[in-house]
Amino acid sequence: MQQNPLRRCVKMLGVFTVVLLAACSDEKTQRSAYPPPPPPQHRAEPDDVIARVGAEIITFSEVDSMLDRSVLLGLSPPDPGTPEREQMMSELVHKAITANLIFLDAKKRGIDRLRSYVEDVTRFEDSLVASMYKSRVLIGDVHASESEILHFYNTNADKETDLTEDFKLAIGSMIRQHKVDQLEATLRQRLRRNVDVVINHRVLSASYDNKRSDADIVATYNNHRVSWSQVKTSMLDAEPGHSKSIQYIDDDQQRRERLEEFLDEAIMTLKGRAAGLRRDPEFIRRATEYRKVRLINEHRNGLMHSWNPSAYELQNYYLDNRDEIMIPPARKVQMVVVSSQEKAERIKAEIDNDEITFYLGLALLVIGN
Repeated sequence: MQQNPLRRCVKMLGVFTVVLLAACSDEKTQRSAYPPPPPPQHRAEPDDVIARVGAEIITFSEVDSMLDRSVLLGLSPPDPGTPEREQMMSELVHKAITANLIFLDAKKRGIDRLRSYVEDVTRFEDSLVASMYKSRVLIGDVHASESEILHFYNTNADKETDLTEDFKLAIGSMIRQHKVDQLEATLRQRLRRNVDVVINHRVLSASYDNKRSDADIVATYNNHRVSWSQVKTSMLDAEPGHSKSIQYIDDDQQRRERLEEFLDEAIMTLKGRAAGLRRDPEFIRRATEYRKVRLINEHRNGLMHSWNPSAYELQNYYLDNRDEIMIPPARKVQMVVVSSQEKAERIKAEIDNDEITFYLGLALLVIGN
């Protein structure tokens, strides 16, 4: 049977797809109202382009980086300049080409408009915006000045200890960590300044589990509402036991803490978007990479699933090819008893002509009565 070219490409992915995320369904393509990614900024094309797949490019630096990161998988990349490294890089280029072919085919088929894909990408991008807002705005670039290091040394260190460069680095690290801890301690207070947060404790409470619907509002921040459907996953008991039924944590205080964490991230996402972080080059790079890898994996798994033969296809293939599939029955025989000299001579001739074989090539014909 002739193999589909794209199917052959999928099988070539190998190690390149270890980092891909799994999941695909047979659901039909659905349009979504979620916002599209930021428009790509015009950039000069890199000088080290080594392959093109449609509008997608593959650069030497990307492939070289992929090879160096293989150490994370427990592999030992060959040394630079060796034939082995060139061979491995060539294989990675082919796998990158395969991945881009799957990516372009997925876009052509509209897989990037599947609701499951769009919602997953949206969650990643919101989390990325929140993380960037926290690190850049709420925490910021924390420094330890020379005067702070000297003050710490003069007030805390043993006078017999020399202030070496290594000791200064260690003191600076401790000072920076202390500053970060202080900023973390006041993070929620600073984040929610001018944000009106209201929690509906009755709806959030465990005693309301039998009455609550997914649409019930558990909290609001300014003009934004948070429904139970948005937070219920974070309320799941980490150790539900052997029961297959959905179990939420019973402690209302723990529920409150998890809801507060959800609200913190939601507010950071909101403020990060307002600050224009979605236009930041780092956000665009990481979001674009995630969208592409996620889409490749989504489509690849869908293709593999669709190629699983049905029982009807298996039956037909067997009927059409059973002569090639089946192994004729055989026995290990060293002696055959026949009734006449004529039969013995005929069997001997078949053996000589390789029409039949005997175990270890030994043929002992015995003429019986």
